[in-house]
Amino acid sequence: MTRTDHTPPRNPTEHLLAGIWREVLGLTEVGVHDNFFHLGGDSISSLRVIARLRAAGHEVSLPELFRHQTVAALAEAIGPTGAAATDAGASEGDTAGPDDSDFGLLGAGDLDVLDRLYGEAKEASE
Repeated sequence: MTRTDHTPPRNPTEHLLAGIWREVLGLTEVGVHDNFFHLGGDSISSLRVIARLRAAGHEVSLPELFRHQTVAALAEAIGPTGAAATDAGASEGDTAGPDDSDFGLLGAGDLDVLDRLYGEAKEASE
């Protein structure tokens, strides 16, 4: 697990994100410059993060988490109201990356299923 110097959350959105990452990744501490995937995040845990953020009222897509891999970057992208920011320099017609709607099939109600499946897979690997 790769860590940067610990910088604690500085605003409510960063506090929310750091708390979700701690819970999902089973960590005691997450700084705003820590990279989700370097901390042990993977595709399944990223879906769990998205489901928790949506349950908290933040409409975040999977591609956004992949583009903004630190608490600070994702907090800036989603803002205090949960409105996702457009990447700087990206135009509406830009088709270089995946369409966010491709990942919009999971809702907050899927959290229990993901938790159960992730828990079973984790137990089987131990």
